[in-house]
Amino acid sequence: MDERAVEAAAWDVPRPRACGPFLFVGERKFLVKAVSYGTFAPDERGDLFPPRARVREDFAAIAAAGFNCIRTYTAPPDWLMHEARAAGLRVLAGIYWGGENCDFDDPRALARASGTVVAAVHRLRRFPDVVLAYLIGNEIPALVARFHGRRTIEHFLRALYRAGKAEDPAGL
Repeated sequence: MDERAVEAAAWDVPRPRACGPFLFVGERKFLVKAVSYGTFAPDERGDLFPPRARVREDFAAIAAAGFNCIRTYTAPPDWLMHEARAAGLRVLAGIYWGGENCDFDDPRALARASGTVVAAVHRLRRFPDVVLAYLIGNEIPALVARFHGRRTIEHFLRALYRAGKAEDPAGL
């Protein structure tokens, strides 16, 4: 079966959903057993992941070790999503938009970050059987959060959440 046929069949797999403090896939509780994967030096295409053959080996070892999910810090390329699917892994897809900067009160920064989130979710939503969740608030430095305050950071992240949710309403 080629990648397009597998991708089309992926829509028959139930999407993960939150039910209270738990995640479910269909009627089965999904216990996340994740390992971080990345960040790596960029390759010749700018992907922040190792070569595909290495990723395939890594994913086989990760699955063999009993993990069911990887967590990335940047939006994974499509080929990585195919490799995760082949290894039976779900992906907690980090979406990097520059959260270490001190511009949470700048509407232009919010527009840029929202655009990054929307573009990543738009592309990754084609992998409903692989994406466990989109991660949009990665490691905002404590000093930045203190400087801006809880409300400013929450407003910014809520706007990013809404932008991603509008692009993939069924995604977590």
